[in-house]
This record gives sequence, C-alpha cells and structure tokens, in this order.
Amino acid sequence: MKIEVQEPWEYEKGNAVQITQAPPPLETEVMDSDADVLSVPTLSVIDTVEDGAGVQSTDPAPSKPKVLIIATGGTIAGKGLSPTQSAGYEPGVICVEDLVKAVPNLKDIADISTHQACMTLIELAQLAQSQLRRDDLDAIVITHGTDTLEETSFFLDLTVCSPKPVVVTGAMLPSTSLSADGPKNLYEAVCVGTNPASRDRGVLVVFNGSVMPARFTVKSDANMIQTFDPGHQGCLGQVVDDTPLYYWPPARPLGHRHIDISSLDPKRGLPKVGILYGHLGVDEAIFRTYVQGGVKGLVLAGMGAGCWSNKGREQLDQHIGPGRQTSPDDSEPLFPVVTSFRTVRGCVSLKKDIFGVPDWVIRSGFLNPAKSCKLLQVCLAVGMSQEQIKKMFSMEACDA
Repeated sequence: MKIEVQEPWEYEKGNAVQITQAPPPLETEVMDSDADVLSVPTLSVIDTVEDGAGVQSTDPAPSKPKVLIIATGGTIAGKGLSPTQSAGYEPGVICVEDLVKAVPNLKDIADISTHQACMTLIELAQLAQSQLRRDDLDAIVITHGTDTLEETSFFLDLTVCSPKPVVVTGAMLPSTSLSADGPKNLYEAVCVGTNPASRDRGVLVVFNGSVMPARFTVKSDANMIQTFDPGHQGCLGQVVDDTPLYYWPPARPLGHRHIDISSLDPKRGLPKVGILYGHLGVDEAIFRTYVQGGVKGLVLAGMGAGCWSNKGREQLDQHIGPGRQTSPDDSEPLFPVVTSFRTVRGCVSLKKDIFGVPDWVIRSGFLNPAKSCKLLQVCLAVGMSQEQIKKMFSMEACDA
C-alpha cells in the first residue's frame, strides 16, 4: 500500500516558508502490520473545526531553525556561594545542557544541539567552520568568558568564513546571582542567530540587547554589566521582542580579510607574540628580553596614538629592525612589530612619522593590542611575509 504526503513547506535560510506550488508528492512505503516497520515522515495531525465538522490536517508543522550551542565556560556557566556574590565565584562549572535548560523558551524558537568545548582557538575555529558546512545547521552560538571574549570573537571573525551567523555571548554575573544576565543573553543570541537578517555579517557579539561586530567590540569595564562596546564604529542593531533590528544591510568593514587556517595543526598552537605596555619610564632594554625569549612577533601598546620614546626607537632598530647589529645586511626585521594604543579607544595612523616608532613598524589602525596580537599570530601561523602582514592591518578594501 502507498500513501501520498503533500509537503507544502520548504526550509529556506533558517525559516519555514510557504511555497505557492507544492513539490511533487512524496511516496512512502507502508508495510503490513505484521511486517518490519519502515521509517515514514512524522505527520503533524491537527484537529480543526470547519463548518462544525472535525477536519484532520496532515500539514507538517513549520521547521524550526537548527542552532548549535558551543559552551566554552566563563561566568555564564559560573556559580557563587550567594545570590549577591559577583566576584570570587567559580566560573565554568555548569554544563551546556543546564545552560539550555535554564532558558526554556529556547525550544520554541530553535532546535538546539549542544557541544561542551575545551579546546584551543584553532580547534574552535576549525570546529565552527566544519559545522557551518552542514546543510542542516543554520547558526552557531558560542558562550564564552567575558575576559577574553573580544579576542576569541575577533579570531573567529578572521578565520571562519560562512554566510551563516556565528554569535558569541556570555555574562557578567554568574548563574546564581540576582538578576543574572546569562539566560537573557543566551536567548537573544539564539534569536539573532536564527534570523535571516543576521547572515553575511561576520561574527557577532550579542550582549544586553545589543548586536555588535566582533572586529570592533571590546570589553570596556571590568565590572559593569554594560561592558561590551563597539565604540565609534557602532552597534549593528539591537534585539527588540525576540527580533534583531538592524540599522543597515549586511556589510563587512573595510580591511576585513578571511584567513584560511584549515591546514593548521592545533597541536602546534599559534606563534609566540608578546605585548609590551608603554609607560613613563619604561625600560627600553626589555626589547632584548623579547629577542632572547624567542618571540615571533611583538605588539607595542603605545602611548597616545601608538607613540614610543626616542630611546625605544633606537632599541627597536638596534635589536629587531632591518640592518640590526646582529644582521646588518638584512633588509627585513628580525620579526614583525605592530604598534597599537594603550587607551581604550583610538586609531594608529597608517602613515609614517609616529613619534618614537620606526617606519618599518606596522601600524594597527583601529585594532587594540589584544586584537592586534591575534591578527599577527594568525598571519605568522600561515606564513605571511612582512609586507603581507602590513596589508592585513591596512584599511584597504579587499581585492576580491
């Protein structure tokens, strides 16, 4: 015996949309009751009333978007000894399944799958990239500790390439705290991930109702709930009534370039890059320490808009720059050096003539020291030259 099941819905971009013309009927074999059972489509049977008569409908319920939640620990999975404890709590002790259970409305907006992660940045990016290739997955949401969230989200923005949304969120208060912010942040992150308007925007940071670009978002306060801030570059939108409302169409910032790390071995990790904080009276001899320590790159958290001292300039040229004492004929620096800013916000001019900084030092533009470090590490990991790395930090439009 054969039955015909009409399928008047199709799945497109994370939403079930009704089509004007149904596809050809799906023929499914149904065996006799005493025979082996075959798998048949699950039918949603809904009793309705039409003209006083009971009518049975075989229309399937619209499919919900499918979201993978990857939990990496942090405050959102933390527990304190009391509802008022906001410091000294134990982070990362709640499993991802319990995080999801704490937000029962999630099941109404998406089919959720979970993964508890304890992995390196390379492994996380490679996992996300492989999962996003699945036809049956619409978005990835990553829960993360806030202390380094800006670095991880930016790293993923550089290394994961997909039109599907990747959303990173977390919490400033542990799950046991009064008015814990984690459940709402997680719920809104899933709302953002399941909305088709979130596609083609790169990695997004969702916190306290704001939708922000990973490239420019930083943690601006160590304690305040409203800590994540995209600065002058601005939020992309906000979540209102479960819906992300975007201020403009999808776009990527000038200078964004994807870096393919699929061939990297996670066991080798990222190259060693140091960050040197500039301050009044800094010991310039520390440059020798970095050279002797075997770093592959260095980021300067410069004073003002990336400035250093005249003595520091001499030390950079002497120990690291082209024509240095140890290799006077070398036209390339010992390793790449990037100058950034120690302030919360700023921009290092891409032009020359920065006080105390040699011309061969790469300028970070709008990237702070932490983000500059991650970009430099990725560039070094894939074997880029000094000039290629310099272009990666530029604000030039992509070639493609």
